[in-house]
Amino acid sequence: MKNIQKQLIDLKIINPEAISLLYPKVRDNENIPVMQCEDSGVIFLKNNKHISKEYYSSKQGYEYWESKREQALKKQANDDKRRLNDFRNEIKGKIWMEIGGGIGGIVEMAKDIYKEIIFVEPQSEPRKYFNNKGKQTFESVNDVDRNDIELATLFHSFEHFVDPLNTLIEIRKRIKKGGKIIIEVPHAKDILISYFNLESFKSFTFWSEHLILHTRGSLSRFLTAAGFNNIEVYGIQRYPLANHFFWLKEGKPGGQNIFTDINKKDFNDQYEKLLNKLDMTDTLTAIAKVPD
Repeated sequence: MKNIQKQLIDLKIINPEAISLLYPKVRDNENIPVMQCEDSGVIFLKNNKHISKEYYSSKQGYEYWESKREQALKKQANDDKRRLNDFRNEIKGKIWMEIGGGIGGIVEMAKDIYKEIIFVEPQSEPRKYFNNKGKQTFESVNDVDRNDIELATLFHSFEHFVDPLNTLIEIRKRIKKGGKIIIEVPHAKDILISYFNLESFKSFTFWSEHLILHTRGSLSRFLTAAGFNNIEVYGIQRYPLANHFFWLKEGKPGGQNIFTDINKKDFNDQYEKLLNKLDMTDTLTAIAKVPD
């Protein structure tokens, strides 16, 4: 039994008697089945042996993002702006550790807001970029030798961890009492999976790097086991209704750029409220504290 499945069972997040095959493969590897616990709804890969210790650190330049840094920043700008808008008050004046920071778009946007940044990213090129700007950068959380962090963020990185529980414990050790952690991850109960059971979307979205697709319950359980408290988990919807219409009509992404007449903020806000009430958003956010 591989580490991910064992941790999920040990934490009583999934029931070993309720595990079944959800999909035979991920989009980039035909030999990795996608499993689901029918009781909890948590989705996970049957094995994670393909993610070695050097998997991310061995990437060269910006090849992981398939584009130059400027182009990658533009692609991620909407998410970076949303996160900064949502968490500006949490970041303001804080010693902030951004974990799995990627190309660091939100770090640059917030450069006049935070007190100090600790940028953790296994890929060397983004670290080199921030090193040249005089920022503290580290390949791993384990390399960070301090315990005064006031805020730690993991925006779409937690689902990549081979050892999620112990990584969370190491993060918690570096956050001061009363400090916070914010985690954003893909949601296992995304409406296109859980309600529509859309073949084209499953073929597109399941990926060898996403080792777990979380539920509200699984995120909360990991945080509790790692020693956090005051846990709040809620849904957000990254992709608008126009995107979903196109998936249902054509089985392809990008509908927000095609059905532009209905891709309106008020419309999307109401859709997000509905999906949140149904617990079927595409994304989950968790906020928790280190006990005082």
